[in-house]
Amino acid sequence: MFIRDAHVIHWLGGSSGAGPDTLRMKGHHLGRSTVYASLKHGKPMAFERALLRAVRQAFSLKSVVLAEHRVLAFANLQGVLGARGLNPPAGTRLRKWILRARTDEGPPNG
Repeated sequence: MFIRDAHVIHWLGGSSGAGPDTLRMKGHHLGRSTVYASLKHGKPMAFERALLRAVRQAFSLKSVVLAEHRVLAFANLQGVLGARGLNPPAGTRLRKWILRARTDEGPPNG
């Protein structure tokens, strides 16, 4: 829906908070929409490219060090996987990382 004369006023000048729940939601939708938009525009290997980008981001040094970036990156990865109908099987190392990122505890040991 497009409303030409709509006016948006953000409370205190910001669009949303930067809490873990907001970051998770934004990351998840970014991952899904990346796959969707790439497929819509006929990009070759759209899912594979989005997956590679999400994995690189999730395991970057910045994600290891910063909890906020880790939450966003793993939610993005989960969104990319969800766009393809894939969910990591329970008990896999990736699943543990995603769950850890959800609770902001940091990278697993070992």
